[in-house]
Amino acid sequence: MLASFMPQNFKEAFLPMLGELAQDFRIIVTCVNYCPPSGFISYLNDLKKSGLIEEFLILPDYAKTYKSICFLQNEVRKLQQYRFDVWLNMGEMHLDERFIAKCVLPESCLRIVLCHQPTFLLKNEALVRQLLSGDRDILSIRNTIKNITSTNSIGNVWPHYIKKIKEAGSIFKIVEKSSKHLFSYLRKLYYDLKDNIYYRVLVSYFITGKTFRKGPYDDLTQIGSGQTHAIVFCDVMDAKAHKALFKTPDFYVAQHPAYGFCRCKNGNQKLNAILSPLSGFIGMNVISEECLSLFYRDFKIAMDQTGAKSIHLRMHPNERGRWYQALQNYLSARGMDVVIVDCERPIHGVICDYLGMAGSSSCALRDGRAGCQHAFIIGFESVSNFSGTNSRFRFGNSEGIGWIRGDGSYDPSIFKGDFYHPSFRKRVPVLLKELAGCFSS
Repeated sequence: MLASFMPQNFKEAFLPMLGELAQDFRIIVTCVNYCPPSGFISYLNDLKKSGLIEEFLILPDYAKTYKSICFLQNEVRKLQQYRFDVWLNMGEMHLDERFIAKCVLPESCLRIVLCHQPTFLLKNEALVRQLLSGDRDILSIRNTIKNITSTNSIGNVWPHYIKKIKEAGSIFKIVEKSSKHLFSYLRKLYYDLKDNIYYRVLVSYFITGKTFRKGPYDDLTQIGSGQTHAIVFCDVMDAKAHKALFKTPDFYVAQHPAYGFCRCKNGNQKLNAILSPLSGFIGMNVISEECLSLFYRDFKIAMDQTGAKSIHLRMHPNERGRWYQALQNYLSARGMDVVIVDCERPIHGVICDYLGMAGSSSCALRDGRAGCQHAFIIGFESVSNFSGTNSRFRFGNSEGIGWIRGDGSYDPSIFKGDFYHPSFRKRVPVLLKELAGCFSS
């Protein structure tokens, strides 16, 4: 088996299954060197020494595209020699994933995408509702998708600016008013051409003799366009929406890989604190006063309802901004005990130490729900919707996750932390073994 994950997702989703999968597969791991936790390579070396994985490769960061293509080309013969039976990954749209699919894997290899997180497709509520409604107006659906994903061509943009120049009576006036918009458009166009033409076509063909173009739905779904043999989700709505989009039958809903790791039954001592994953404002240094006040309102509700005495703000692995310091200062100034904690350990390894988890929309909410059967898991709808999407809708069925609504209202039962028992589904290792058996036969 070839397992391709980003470092954080390796720990959150693949690691819980590793022991069981290692009983049936020789496992080779590829990880992109994108925001790895400290000591990650040493950790992989330990897994290799223990025999749980046979080998691992650390691929260059996504930003180092040319280096990544060269690296994979140098390793391609070594990888081909494994003649993989199964490729488990998080998608088939990134250039390294397209390279593996086209240059490394034999035709007989079963390709499976695992989506344990809320999906990008569900960010587009209107489209998903249209797909799930059974609407067969294909032209209407295609137009909706085109409006979401297309980049305006130069041919479409110039008539717009010519019209504006005529209305303004002077090119200098229109440049003054719209230069910011034009610069933004040209910047986006530059990066699109750089990725889709320069790297995926020209450079790739020069180095490998192949091209790695994106599929029609890659930007929309961020997992691919349905080229894979099967996609495994952890939420029913995710599966239904993608099945309606791709029009293929090979979609499955499995138990989240972290389910079953709850330590509460062992009588572990819980902190009188709430764990809050920091998300939604990655890379920002400041956030608005309105947003800070909504954070305070919802945290106060959670603390009053649960008796928690402290909030532990968990860093996001990709964070480069300082907005979390502003949040900590704002909450502390209003009498809350707020601590910043790192994200070195996976969610399922720490969630049982807390009364529960509460915060803005984050993949960690679903990871936390799977990792502990006794903690309350709550999303803040108000601050989550600052991104412009319906965050609650993006979580699909939100199984086991409660929400403090945008107006501050809530169902008091969401804070009880009653024993959580998810809907019965097959575990991912069991499903993978079944799919591999069916595919090989």
